[in-house]
Amino acid sequence: MPQSYTPESPAVLRGIECQFDAVKQVKVRLRSLADMGHPSINRTDNYGGTFPATPKEYQYQFVKDCFDALNGTVSATLAEAKKLNETTACRCVGLCIETRPDYCGEAEVKRMLEFGATRVEIGVQTLDDDIYRWSTAAPCGRCGPGDGAAEKLRFQSALPLDAGTAGSTPEHDLEMSKQLFDDPRSDPTA
Repeated sequence: MPQSYTPESPAVLRGIECQFDAVKQVKVRLRSLADMGHPSINRTDNYGGTFPATPKEYQYQFVKDCFDALNGTVSATLAEAKKLNETTACRCVGLCIETRPDYCGEAEVKRMLEFGATRVEIGVQTLDDDIYRWSTAAPCGRCGPGDGAAEKLRFQSALPLDAGTAGSTPEHDLEMSKQLFDDPRSDPTA
């Protein structure tokens, strides 16, 4: 769970209520959508954070558990769960994975494709490596325009830039926003 999520956010409260069990979280979310009269409950919620930073075994199990919850049955493998989901009443029509540039290398992208991800949100947070190192205490070494992460993705991606990051100023945030749009390597409108 990303530190930027507030303890009161629905995804966090749902995670705590379900003890972060993927099957329980999906079932609670589906029940909530149905209770609200959602016309089509064949979608899942967006589980945030730097998902590729979690242990690989956990990633595979979590995604498989999400599909199993949608399918209403436990499959032997992720591949089987994905295949079964193609014909169930509650299909996963979009799987978004949130990550950071330092967890979006070729191995991570390959794994996201294997999971069936349709969208990746790469949380750039800041283009200033000094602020990034200061705020995360873990230099990424691949931040900012031209890190190549977005170019490797073969599915929809988003590059959020967080204003108000600790160590920055409103003026510096504006400068970085202009840099994000002006540099052709990271221009989200290109």
